[in-house]
Amino acid sequence: MGGNWSPPPNLPIRPGAYTNFESSGATPVEPGDFGRVGMPVKATWGPANEFVDIVTDADRRIAFGPVAGYDDTTIAAPSATNTSWLITEVIRGGSELVKTYRMVGAGATAATVTLDDWLAAPTLVLDAKYVGTRANGFSAVIAASPVFTGSNVLTISEGGVALEEWLYPADDIASLVADLNSTTSGSILVDASFFAGADPQVSEVTDLVVPAPLTAGQFKLTFNFGDNAATQTTANILFSASTVANVQTAVNAALIAGGYAAGDIVVSLFAGTDGLDTVGAHTYRLTAAVGLANQNISVVVVNGTIPLVPALPGAITVSTITAGARSPLAYGTFAMASGTNGAAITLSDYTDALSAFEAEGGFDLFSFDGVSEEDFVGLNAATAVWAITNNEAGRYVMAVVGGGSTELSGAVIATALARTALFDTEWVVNVGVSGLKIVAPGGNILSLTSAQSAPRVAGMIANAGIIGSVTFGEVTDVDSVNGPITPAQIEQLIQQGVIVFSKRGDFVRIEDGITTFISLTDEKDFTFTQVRAVRAIQQIGLDVTEIVERDWIGKKINTTSVRDLLVATLSQYFSLLEAQGVLVAGTQVSIDTRYDNTKTNVFILVLAQFQFELKRVLLTVRVPTVA
Repeated sequence: MGGNWSPPPNLPIRPGAYTNFESSGATPVEPGDFGRVGMPVKATWGPANEFVDIVTDADRRIAFGPVAGYDDTTIAAPSATNTSWLITEVIRGGSELVKTYRMVGAGATAATVTLDDWLAAPTLVLDAKYVGTRANGFSAVIAASPVFTGSNVLTISEGGVALEEWLYPADDIASLVADLNSTTSGSILVDASFFAGADPQVSEVTDLVVPAPLTAGQFKLTFNFGDNAATQTTANILFSASTVANVQTAVNAALIAGGYAAGDIVVSLFAGTDGLDTVGAHTYRLTAAVGLANQNISVVVVNGTIPLVPALPGAITVSTITAGARSPLAYGTFAMASGTNGAAITLSDYTDALSAFEAEGGFDLFSFDGVSEEDFVGLNAATAVWAITNNEAGRYVMAVVGGGSTELSGAVIATALARTALFDTEWVVNVGVSGLKIVAPGGNILSLTSAQSAPRVAGMIANAGIIGSVTFGEVTDVDSVNGPITPAQIEQLIQQGVIVFSKRGDFVRIEDGITTFISLTDEKDFTFTQVRAVRAIQQIGLDVTEIVERDWIGKKINTTSVRDLLVATLSQYFSLLEAQGVLVAGTQVSIDTRYDNTKTNVFILVLAQFQFELKRVLLTVRVPTVA
């Protein structure tokens, strides 16, 4: 279980390892993986209300699609309804992974398109894989394969750029549906299905005899027409060197012989030119009346009934009819439409996302997608409760927040200071007033608020880990600071627990890596105001929990020798932190004799001092007095 604990009598109930961090008063006192950022986003594409782990910018574009204004210059800046580009800002900061969660408003729909066959009958339905408006820019293009005779190609394109291509037998749409819907190698863009009532469920021709040479003999075709009470069921047969009239005559004869009436199956020209004898091929459509549903009709065609050219082997050909076979799809370009993003995202969507992240885990930093209290009143209060609750439960996470456009445009430091005062916790970092002016991958220069810049800070904190520091950290891929503030304001903000950006020469830097904790006490001192130290505290909490719960809880008896061995194990761990420069050498680990260590509890006392990064060099230059 793990988490924090307070001195007796309020001891934890559940078994596990619990860590209480406090200042030691007069005595200033193999780490695991760290550096993953959680972030909810709004997007026009991607899995809805699900978690997706993103490692690279390419991952982001695959999962959520490109973002206009960020990945290109088609518009001046990204839309507020598509904030997935901020994932890349986290990655630019150096995070090894971003755990994302796409929030989707109620009523969101997926784009769709219905493709007709050659006779304009609705046949194949393509639905976008995900709800949202992005797929409204998709098109389905049906064309003959330039390479394989008898095959067609379905291309899914966006803005004229082919995203996927699917080769399939022209008369075997069922195989196309199966390929698109394959769970292992199917489309990542669309799902496929037959239009309602469009699938005739035609069985494959199993009894076909064509004597050679084609001067005598006969062949037999057996059709199993599916039961469809609403519409006629059809099948297509490919003939060479024939006419509608001749095929109808042969079919009528077979019907009469089978006890049906002439015309119960109607023959019509499907494709090609009627009577095209020796060159090419043409297709006849056989349409069965509703009353013939589920009946087997044998059509026997004898030479002379269908004119043949004896010297031309293969003059009679039959198309392969498989289960679910349909008429070939009509050629052309067909746009998808009707995708929507649903209702506007609200505060409740964000609080729901916070709950989802709490249940999911797998991250140790958190940032919103550029929103602030200015956008959703109550967001800061909800975030404060969430961050404190998670850390007290041993789900260590540091949240990074910021302010909106009003704070930026008016250089309103009061709102930034108010955020820090509200949070006043080591578990939250507050980016205030000024934002970044970044160079987007697509070429646009984007002026960001501090809330939109917070994901970059989260990525930089993730990258620093417990050894590095974001203090005076250089922010890359930026043009300048958006909305510069005065040196006096910068000093005031730093003193009150606000992270700010500044332009130092040719570089944009984070002034100071500090948390929002400003109410220092004897138990919680200056250490808890420092991002680097708090990150180390969180790392220690996670590591000690893993060590103790994996090897000790429920596996050892509480004896003196076991307690001594536990002290030795933890001492070895803290020695590693000393070697890495996280702690000052001389960490002491011992049994905490202030408490009863019998029965089921063991209290460990660790006297440790965190190493702090160098933040200021104060130089005094003395020169001799000149007489």
